[in-house]
Amino acid sequence: MNNYGYKVCYRKNCKIIQFCITNTYDLAKYEVLWNIQHSKNNQIVYWLIVPIRTKHEYKKLWKGCPF
Repeated sequence: MNNYGYKVCYRKNCKIIQFCITNTYDLAKYEVLWNIQHSKNNQIVYWLIVPIRTKHEYKKLWKGCPF
């Protein structure tokens, strides 16, 4: 069980770019499927769902309000 959440990333031009951060694996899968269906740019073909493993990484990613 992962208590910290998941990062959703995609590969574009040999770079891995972070797309979003979610609390659950189901929500991460939903984000990937929604973006595959609604994407106008078909160059993004490889999606990654990466678990956040450490408390340090968790605090770094969720730092501050994004709005």
